[in-house]
Amino acid sequence: TMTKSARFIRFNFWELNILLLLLALFYANFLGILDMSQITFDIVYFISLFVIQITSATYRKRLHIKSNSALVFVEDERERSIIYKIHSILLCFYTAAAFLLLLAIPLINLFTLDIYTALTIIAGWLIIMGFLGNIIYYSTWLKYYHK
Repeated sequence: TMTKSARFIRFNFWELNILLLLLALFYANFLGILDMSQITFDIVYFISLFVIQITSATYRKRLHIKSNSALVFVEDERERSIIYKIHSILLCFYTAAAFLLLLAIPLINLFTLDIYTALTIIAGWLIIMGFLGNIIYYSTWLKYYHK
């Protein structure tokens, strides 16, 4: 069976993926890739957010988690050390991603003078880094948890 920590990590992984997917859908609709009317999109978006919030609150209540802090749900020292390793890896990943974005901004401005295009590229980069960070988070947990 899975520990409380493992269940929370798995739930948190899928919850964040759904939120990032909603963000990506919002981004795609903003760019005009989706062919949805604004009112239809808004209804779908807000219903999805509402369902995520209700599900999240219910699950956290079932696991008796009162805070969203990373160490609140940890049950033993082994899991605590795994969480510290994950935080260290993610800190390095997001620092490198931010540094690459800072290096890329002058290149983006070199190839396009349109601020809308530059902001679109930056927003896309941030969404992709969110998905990659979440995948790194979950895969690192699985790697160390099953050792």
